Amino acid sequence: MRSFATNAGRRETVSFTQDGCVAPKAFRTSTLSVRPLRVSDAEADFAALMDSREELRRSSQSSWPDDDFNVERNRDDLARHQMEHEAGDAFTYTVMDVEETRCLGCIYMVPLPFHLMRVGAAEELIEGAEWDAAAIYFWVRSSHLREGLEVELLAHITEWMTSERTFSRVLYSTHTEDPRQVALFRDAGLREAIRVRRPHGHADYLYFEA
Repeated sequence: MRSFATNAGRRETVSFTQDGCVAPKAFRTSTLSVRPLRVSDAEADFAALMDSREELRRSSQSSWPDDDFNVERNRDDLARHQMEHEAGDAFTYTVMDVEETRCLGCIYMVPLPFHLMRVGAAEELIEGAEWDAAAIYFWVRSSHLREGLEVELLAHITEWMTSERTFSRVLYSTHTEDPRQVALFRDAGLREAIRVRRPHGHADYLYFEA
């Protein structure tokens, strides 16, 4: 389980399970299979990552995945995600086609206070966030964006979260440098619930809620 430096009143570990959250169950639709990400998905996941690297660099505000990223490094990343998922620290799901031969994206769920810390939110905002609340972010394979997969997946996720009722609160995270996803959330009827204003030159992080 990951740990971090604490201030007064802040927890020493980052985990959903300390508040009794159980990972949402996998689900299938007529076109998609959504299930926990496994190390054995490394090659399929890698192909989707590299197909989508420009979009991923914009959404992550980083250079990841680098041009020299490889399957072995991705396998290490997936091993970490699988370990976190099984420990209840955070939950990560792969999005596959129904035959599970092609990776179409990924969904991440982390405790809201941890995500707020990671993006540099104010202390009072972090301290006021519930540890059984989730920040969810996701990506879909770039080659499937024009097919409307992002819209379809968001609809499935919001329905999934409503039916599972795992978290006390669900917020969908993006930032102002990703206007397509901002529009996606707004067009889906989600409202902006939290805005983390960043220093000049950096994107503001936005959290949308149903």
